Amino acid sequence: MMKHANTLLQQAADLLHSCDEITAVEIHRKQTERAKAVRILHQLQRYRRGNIGFSDMGYTTKQIGTAIDTAIRELRSHFRDINAPTTEIGGF
Repeated sequence: MMKHANTLLQQAADLLHSCDEITAVEIHRKQTERAKAVRILHQLQRYRRGNIGFSDMGYTTKQIGTAIDTAIRELRSHFRDINAPTTEIGGF
């Protein structure tokens, strides 16, 4: 039992240490990246529904792909099963 407790304490200490390494600049960068992804995906949805033309979206296919990647990464980080393997096989 104590060995498990020590492991949990070490994990907690490691988590606190890693939190200290995150800077305000990094937090701002992530928030900006997420906000941009939402804007791009919103425009893409407008295009898909026929409300605007593709050229009116103002984003390239590469930017759209990056926004989709960001959205997938963010969703996975919130819904990842704690028992799931950390490596991805076949993109999922």
